Amino acid sequence: MSFFNNNSKRVVFTLISVFIFSCQDLEETLKEDLTVSSSNEMYALDLTVSNNVTDTYTPIEFTATVTRLKVDVDTANVVSNQLIISEENERYRLDLEISNDVTDYYTPVDFTASVTRTSLWEVREDSKIIGIWKLHKMTIDSASQNVSQFPTDYEFYSDQSYSKIETNTVSGVSTYLGGAWDYEASSKTSGQLNLKMMGNTTNVGVNFDHEGFTVPLDGFMMWEYSSDGKIISETLQKIELSDSALFVEPETYLSISSAGGSIDGYTEPELLDIPITLPNEIGSNYEVAGSFVPTSEFNEGSLLATLIGDSITAINAKSSIEIVDILTDTTSTALLSISSVGGTVEGFNVVEMVNIPVELANNVSSVFEVSGSFVPAFDYEKGNLLATFSDSRFAILNLNIPIRIRIKNIDD
Repeated sequence: MSFFNNNSKRVVFTLISVFIFSCQDLEETLKEDLTVSSSNEMYALDLTVSNNVTDTYTPIEFTATVTRLKVDVDTANVVSNQLIISEENERYRLDLEISNDVTDYYTPVDFTASVTRTSLWEVREDSKIIGIWKLHKMTIDSASQNVSQFPTDYEFYSDQSYSKIETNTVSGVSTYLGGAWDYEASSKTSGQLNLKMMGNTTNVGVNFDHEGFTVPLDGFMMWEYSSDGKIISETLQKIELSDSALFVEPETYLSISSAGGSIDGYTEPELLDIPITLPNEIGSNYEVAGSFVPTSEFNEGSLLATLIGDSITAINAKSSIEIVDILTDTTSTALLSISSVGGTVEGFNVVEMVNIPVELANNVSSVFEVSGSFVPAFDYEKGNLLATFSDSRFAILNLNIPIRIRIKNIDD
């Protein structure tokens, strides 16, 4: 006796067929790759899994791919150079060194300004003349003269002017005369002095009783010259010490300024008129460091170092700095993150799966790829694999692939 009628047979056959079809459909699904995609105006993001149905013991392989869709004009190659600008005068070299000559609004440019001695400071060879002298003795054609009746003082100034004061002790009247002088040394104790007064020049042979760069108090300077066909000899005695400051190297000053930005983090309290005092040795050096901070409303800036001093020629070292919106390829700020629910992400080809820096050549179709495996958890029937790509200039891209997890016993 049959327990199945024709209708029952049809139902059983249908159930069997549905079961067979469902199993076949599941098997086919397990074999098929699945890719989801999203894009903005600059990038395409693809997330591919080997399948989206698995069991608790079968990992799913995945690949996340970022593709550039067009050339990024904001990330055109910008070449920056480390530069040293140098200028020299008779005693120093001024160097302005910058870490790069191209920057963006967010990247300071480090710099150093240094002064290097290239020649020694030497006391001027005419320094022996400078000072106040009193006529001590005088002869005309070897005949001694009475200088006490007409005491005479000479004062030789550092600007190569001089004055002569002659006093008549009988009348009490003093006569003031002035002119210019120059001196050329022939040895440590002798040379040629030229006195210019009222359009006339007197050439005086000079000898000193001291070898140093200046004559001490009460020291002597001996003259011999001719006037109106007569040979005149005079001995002058120094009656006042010369100002020692005249024989010390004048101070030199360094100033640093900027345009198109500010200067920050410098190693001096002030950036203007920094006193530069260097040992009197060739190669001795003084350095100031800091950073140029660009200002956003400018597309060009500059750094200027200036060296000035009373005894040197002023020099300037200037560097221009180009200021761009973005200095480096902005893909360095593009980030890709992979995460999961209902399982873990393992075996990936990068160190971390969150905030992965994306490096793309600035060419259409250039690709960045991350791969790994989704490992299902034992207590989940559903999972998700997620990919997020962000570049602050464009819309964020998010992808999500649901994953069905068949709970499978170890004995199955």
